[in-house]
Amino acid sequence: MKKIVSAFFISVLCAASAGFTAAYAEDSDMMFGDCNSDGMIDATDASDILVYYSAASTGNETDWSEEKIINADVNYDGKVDATDASAVLTYYSYSSTGGKNGIEDFLTSEAAKFEFNSPEIKISPRGGNVFLYWDENDGATGYDVKITKSSATDCTYSDSGYAYATAYEDTVLDAQDCKRADGRGVLTLPKLTFFQPSPNKYRFTDVNNYNNMIVEVTPYVMYGSKKISRDYPMYYYLDPNEFLFRQYSGDSHNDFAVYNEQGASPVFSWTSYISNADRKILANFEKEHFTSDMSTYQRLKAMEQWIYDNFTYASAVEDYNKIANKSYVDATLVQKTGQCLQYDGALAGYMVYKGYNVRMIQGWVRGTTNWQHFWATVEFGNGNTYTLDLGI
Repeated sequence: MKKIVSAFFISVLCAASAGFTAAYAEDSDMMFGDCNSDGMIDATDASDILVYYSAASTGNETDWSEEKIINADVNYDGKVDATDASAVLTYYSYSSTGGKNGIEDFLTSEAAKFEFNSPEIKISPRGGNVFLYWDENDGATGYDVKITKSSATDCTYSDSGYAYATAYEDTVLDAQDCKRADGRGVLTLPKLTFFQPSPNKYRFTDVNNYNNMIVEVTPYVMYGSKKISRDYPMYYYLDPNEFLFRQYSGDSHNDFAVYNEQGASPVFSWTSYISNADRKILANFEKEHFTSDMSTYQRLKAMEQWIYDNFTYASAVEDYNKIANKSYVDATLVQKTGQCLQYDGALAGYMVYKGYNVRMIQGWVRGTTNWQHFWATVEFGNGNTYTLDLGI
């Protein structure tokens, strides 16, 4: 392709040196990319573009109309040059081998095939901030980012449109920017455009004020002055529990209390202990199933999924008797059987192992007063709790 363009360009330079001036009649029905108005887009049009480019770049006058110049600017960069000629030749090669798309659709779809590195969303333990990073060598010119949340709690929104801003390192999207007057539906926070200045990061603050946030990232490339977006966005779900687990934890300890809440008020029942054997089981489980970059909350969710996939409920008395003398951790992660006391107790034990305060509850299955159930809550010390209840 480069050889073809070079050959055209050489012939144009020779013609220009001989005093050649391009002359064209204005055509109001001109097809985009069809510079000579013959109803086809082929090598002749690429040649005409090079003739015009040579004349215009050397100060010679041309008879090209403004409409013809616009139609020849097939890459939308505001000028007609050898790049447009190359693009026309690329399209000619495509169409002459059976391609059916028009030149505009073809060129923009080709531009949208850019290579890019997916953004990496990191959650910082410092104040519950969220940082979105991307590499400087991304093929994308930038990213359109939209943040939505599933509840209108504590937010009002008066403008149905989007606000645009350039996101640099110190740009902050504050929870107070989330405003909706009717209090209904999914909230869409201001939409921002991410460009490529170093260090390529954007910070969200006051994340704890959001419930079930979703970040939608759509990379795009500029094709001249035209913005070409990917057909599919990338999504990242921001679970607010992530921030609770990152901000509130303590030193690893060995016990948690069990309270009976089947009556009118909670009554202390017993203290459950995490043994050295349990600690070894938990450490081996972490080593086998988790990666070093996983947060505690991500590990908890992965452990819950593992229990869902591997645990067998002990429905018969003889099955339950097999693990009656086993710890919750051992019964769940090694024996892989038991009931709610075992699997929710194992999760409670893991949270204690990781330094969180846990309270186990002996209560009733919701909606009943005769069907016993055990679950646990992680107590964060600021009034927030997280329930450990798999409900297998």
